[in-house]
This record gives sequence, structure tokens and C-alpha cells, in this order.
Amino acid sequence: MPRRAAAEGDTSAAGEERGAQAIHRVLTLLEVFSTAGPSISLTELSEHAGLAVPTAHRMLRALQSRGYVTHDPISGHYSLGPSVMTLAQAVLVRGEQDRLLTLAMPHLEALRDQTNETTGLHVVLGNSRVCIAECVSPEVVRMALGVGRVLPLYAGAAGKALLSGMRDDALDAVLADGAPQRPGRPTTAEAARLRRALVVVREDGYATSDEEAAAGAAAIAAPVFGARGVEAAIAIAGPAARWSRTARTAAVPRLLATVATISEQLGHRPGGDNPRAARPRRGATSGTR
Repeated sequence: MPRRAAAEGDTSAAGEERGAQAIHRVLTLLEVFSTAGPSISLTELSEHAGLAVPTAHRMLRALQSRGYVTHDPISGHYSLGPSVMTLAQAVLVRGEQDRLLTLAMPHLEALRDQTNETTGLHVVLGNSRVCIAECVSPEVVRMALGVGRVLPLYAGAAGKALLSGMRDDALDAVLADGAPQRPGRPTTAEAARLRRALVVVREDGYATSDEEAAAGAAAIAAPVFGARGVEAAIAIAGPAARWSRTARTAAVPRLLATVATISEQLGHRPGGDNPRAARPRRGATSGTR
């Protein structure tokens, strides 16, 4: 009996060691992106990580299935995926975005109570946007993203509100007209339409969307400015059948007043250092219809 117990203990320890080794290999593979570049081929990844190509490929497929890496079928290169960004965002939220969340939460709750629709706070995350706070509608039929949900930056009212405050060079990098299509990047035609829509969003101070980010969903959103420019976007979203264009338009003054209050508390000076700061025409409609 003692010999059997010892053998079982040895087997368990060996299994734990193999599991730890596999974790270290995966982490080594991910760390390659921080030194070798943001977009790397399978061969380069395996060489830098000191792994056999088949081993690296198996690990990359597992990471890709969970969104930690993405694969471009045209170039064959791998890049870090949105799941890595979501983890990084969790750290950032505890730091520099603490104040933003503290200021925004009471306003998100008030807007939710006033409109009976879901309100959310969104920030830029690479070429995407992520919802970092949400107050869900009490209605049975409602729209809810969930905190931490990552969406393309170019799709939806919140995305357009965030893009409207970007400098031209940053906007060009996100849209990259003519570049190969990949997740989080619009086609050339979509980019052209979006550029036209952003002109109106900047004039009006807010954006609208109808079923752009999710089927059956409608939303309005406005940018929140800080001392350095656009810090976030506040969105109000609901089922398109109930959250109609008329209902959304009626809520615009509340939304604009809310983002103006938060922006002031964050140190934004209207018409000051930020050339992208919109001058709202209250009650107007904007964005891609």
C-alpha cells in the first residue's frame, strides 16, 4: 500500500509539473509580442519562444479560440487579440479610470431611470471599444452588453462618439482605407461613410445608430471630454421598436447635459485646447441612420 501511494503521488506531481510547463510555454509565446513586434508569423513566434512549430501552432490555436490572439489569413501573421486588451483594461480601470467611473456612475443611473433604457460607459481599447460600466434597463425586453464586452470601434453610436474626438492621424490609423479586412477594421466603403457621419456627429455633439452593433438595437451616445481630449462615451441603448428615433431625440438634451457636466468635472474647457470638441445643436439628430 505505501508503494502504491507513493506511485500515485509521483504521477500527480509529474502531471502538475507538465501543466506548469505548458502554462510557462504559453506565457512565453504571448511575451514574444512585446519584444518581436505586434504582428508575427508562426515561424518567428516559434523561434523566439524556443518552441517547435507544431507545438507553437497548437498553442496559438487554443489562444485564438479564447480571443487572446488573432490570425490574419492574408498575411498569415498572428497578433494579440481583444481578450488580452480586456485583461489590461481591468488593470487600467483600477488606476486612471477610477475617477471617470466614480463621476459617471450616478449619471448613468439617472439617465437609466429617466429613459428606462440601458446606459453604458465606453472607452477606446486599441481599434475596439469596451464597455466599462453599465446600468441595465428594468424592462423585460432590453439591451445589455455586459461590462467588459469588446466591440468594433467603428460600429454603433458609442464607437462614433469616441471616433469623433480623435485626431486625424489616429482616426486614419483606425480606419486605414484600403487595408485588408480584419476584425475591428471597416471596409473602404464603410470607412468613407463613417468619415462623412463623423462630420455631423462633431457638429451635433452626439451620434445615433440603428442596428449597427447588434440586431434590433438602437442607441444614442455622446463623447465625454477630459483635459486631454475624449476620455469616454456615454450611450443609451434599447430595442429599436421601443427606443424609437422620436424617443431618442427627446432624450438628447439630457444626454448632452450629462456629458457636459462630467466633462467639466474632468477638467475639460469647451472651445479650449481640444479642436475636436463638438458644439452641440441641442435637439438635432446626427450619425449614420
